[in-house]
Amino acid sequence: MKDDFAALNQYLGWLAIGLWLFCFLSLLGFSAAKASTTNHYHEIYQSPEEVTSGSLLLKNKTTYINALRLDNHVNIDVNGIIAAVTVTQRFKNSGSEWAEGVYAFPLPENAAVYAMEMTIGNRTIKGLIKRKEEAKHIYTTAKAAGQQASLLSQDRPNLFTTQVANIAPEETIEVKISYMQSVPYISNQYQLRFPMTITPRYKSAQTTKTDTNFLSSPQTSSLPPLPQRPAPQTPLKVDLTININAGLPLVSLNSSTHKLKINKNDHQYIVQLKNDAVIFDRDLELTWQPQTAFQPQATFFTEEVHNETYGLLMVAPPKMKKNKTPLSKEQIFIIDTSGSMAGSSIVQAKTALQFALRQLNPNDRFNIIAFDSTTRTLFERSQRVSMLSMADAIKFIDDLAANGGTEILPALQAAVTLPLTDVELSQIIFITDGSVGNEVEILQFIHQNLAPRRLFTIGIGSAPNSYFMRKSAEFGRGTFTYVPHMNTVEQRITHLFNQIQNPIASGITVTWPDGQQQTISDLYQGQPLIITKKLESLKSSLVIKAKMGRQPWEQVIPQTQLHQPANGIGKLWARQQIEMLQDEYIQTNNSELPEQITQIALTHQLASRYTSFVAVAEQIVKPAHQQTQSTNISNALPHGNAYQTTGFPQTATTAPWHLLMAFISALLGLLCLCWSTMRKHHEI
Repeated sequence: MKDDFAALNQYLGWLAIGLWLFCFLSLLGFSAAKASTTNHYHEIYQSPEEVTSGSLLLKNKTTYINALRLDNHVNIDVNGIIAAVTVTQRFKNSGSEWAEGVYAFPLPENAAVYAMEMTIGNRTIKGLIKRKEEAKHIYTTAKAAGQQASLLSQDRPNLFTTQVANIAPEETIEVKISYMQSVPYISNQYQLRFPMTITPRYKSAQTTKTDTNFLSSPQTSSLPPLPQRPAPQTPLKVDLTININAGLPLVSLNSSTHKLKINKNDHQYIVQLKNDAVIFDRDLELTWQPQTAFQPQATFFTEEVHNETYGLLMVAPPKMKKNKTPLSKEQIFIIDTSGSMAGSSIVQAKTALQFALRQLNPNDRFNIIAFDSTTRTLFERSQRVSMLSMADAIKFIDDLAANGGTEILPALQAAVTLPLTDVELSQIIFITDGSVGNEVEILQFIHQNLAPRRLFTIGIGSAPNSYFMRKSAEFGRGTFTYVPHMNTVEQRITHLFNQIQNPIASGITVTWPDGQQQTISDLYQGQPLIITKKLESLKSSLVIKAKMGRQPWEQVIPQTQLHQPANGIGKLWARQQIEMLQDEYIQTNNSELPEQITQIALTHQLASRYTSFVAVAEQIVKPAHQQTQSTNISNALPHGNAYQTTGFPQTATTAPWHLLMAFISALLGLLCLCWSTMRKHHEI
């Protein structure tokens, strides 16, 4: 009996060691396999939401595989504060079978997408705007009949997908998307961003039904997601041209994210990327500054569309002097240390936090909350600035490392439940890449629970989720600051603290040229207000009134200066109306709002959460007996992400637990072997 028991122990020991070796070698094999894909055109996805940059995915039952990408063309025309953008990308079905494609691409969250066309061979198919369900039915019917068709849908506010049915073998596809966006004037310079990649979203287990209904498109929400994966870093050829009609001399024109070549002709500037072969692994940011002598405090443009008049107003408040005695404040810093921040992003975030701490005044209070899958708070109650509290903060920051999931909501809950202190202002400064899937749930929490505190967001990394970051700041009555590069940390954080410490324009009212009055949100120092309006007439001057601190402020645009024409204002107005209704839906869950959004989108021919573009070719091209197969191409994760060079998943996974369990199993196995050996020796 003893021999049998010893033999059993020995067997279990060897089994545990074998299990450990299997787990360890499996992880090594997974890492090596993923690393080896960096030299091949292969990447498989379970859902379009896993895509990290614009790419055509060929669908085969439940998976999506990249098709060969040929080249990319981007043309941006900037006139005043409006940018008209056309994105053209050509792809080829490099497989030997017919295929269905899903084209996933990021766009600015404020983009008004008004046109789509698909060119297949020598045939160009223009898209028509329809209700989403109707467009999906038209597309599905055409696909089943063997017709070539395309469907453009908004999957999230800054993520769109195009489905393409019945792509022939070796056939070249051209997708052209057109949109309008406003260019904000921030801290004395215009800032234009063109997204080239998306940080994969962490899907919290707490994601609500509202998030799923509001943010996920019907055709993709049912697909089971897999952990995010890094993609190969194959350079992609892009031909990007930005034409800037400044109308006046510029003091500066540069980019902190890309190297440029610039040609100037009078006040016209043509900007291109210095190298054609680039990796789509970071957003492009372009900034330009007009000569200060010509900077307006308020600018107004108009457009006539179908006998309707639309106006666009941009207000930039005058620069104010700093208060000699700044208001006492509490600042609660929340820093994201999840897996998506690994690499240069966490270094950038820690640098930003350290620099922000140095901006505090002696009479301020502060606290730090770090989060990934769990939440850690530095102090139980915010502490005054002192040598001791600062030393604790520096040690807390130095120990931070990126790992785990992006559980934002518990961190915000920890911040709002901190006891209020005896200060005049209480502010939360949130440092993250915003790579979450439950945006609606978090925005609802901010709207319902944040007061009396205000929320300021800092977007870190080469491709933060700017929709979520901007909306969080708006719901929290604060501002959004984007820090694209380590070299811009001090400049952008200094700008943020100037906003926080300087007086804001409050109690703002606009009297429009048709006599209507409107009260609008507060305005921070150096932060522009861009607002559109549908007008009945232009019969009088436009007047803006506000308070700057305790002083009244007024700006008047005479009636004679109200006729500056600009294209696209009507579509920007419709896009802003849709966004306002979406915000109201998040706050109230009013079931009537989706239909109002749909009607605006249909009237102004815009893609939205409830409308899609669909295009169908009349000719039947795919034989009924042919089956749909797949091919593949490479993709790119955001620049600086540590997972680009490893084979492990992008965000929180169970791999560390597997390693831990394997180690424990091996240890138990060794103990069993030792115990069995000692028993045998004792018996002898």
